[in-house]
Amino acid sequence: MKQVILIVMVALVALVGCEKPPPPEPPAPPPPPPPTADELYRGVMQKIEPSIVPSAAMGPILAAALQAELSGLNAQVNGPQAKQKVASDLVERLKQARSTEQWELVLVLCDGLDVMEPGGSRTSNYRDQALAEKARPTVKVKGFFEQDGVTNVFMDVFVPTTGKTESVKRREGEEFLGLVLEKIVGDKKAIQLRYKATGATFTVPAP
Repeated sequence: MKQVILIVMVALVALVGCEKPPPPEPPAPPPPPPPTADELYRGVMQKIEPSIVPSAAMGPILAAALQAELSGLNAQVNGPQAKQKVASDLVERLKQARSTEQWELVLVLCDGLDVMEPGGSRTSNYRDQALAEKARPTVKVKGFFEQDGVTNVFMDVFVPTTGKTESVKRREGEEFLGLVLEKIVGDKKAIQLRYKATGATFTVPAP
């Protein structure tokens, strides 16, 4: 009997010795790559796009949204490149807004770019021009009157800074409310004015 038990024990030891060790744990998958600059840029633009509209109230909102997004970009490997892409996008929009004379939008974009480039001077000329253009009087020609061989022009002039409309009479070369009546165009078909704040000239048709 003892021999049988001994044989069984030897067999069990042999079986245990033949068992294969468990396979090693598979290696952990590598971490995902960091977001690319393009991905980060698109994410920021998607967040701030609703704020890029021609409304005076949207300037501070765009600035706050950009400030929040830039904080997130600072923690990203490709954050600096993404910030540059966002800034370039806003600059292109700013140029387009000025070329189409969307002065409210120009001011909104200036607020955004001032967050991107604190202390920078890139927006100063754009902002100054937009503010001046928003203050430019609107002129409506009412008629003409000849006096001593000189033509007088009667106009209604709306002044945005005061919200009032004023009636004025001027001759060629005379100034009024920040404007200069440069000349009468054609056979009293229109008048040409110069806005002193910017030096820009524009034509107003006669009735």
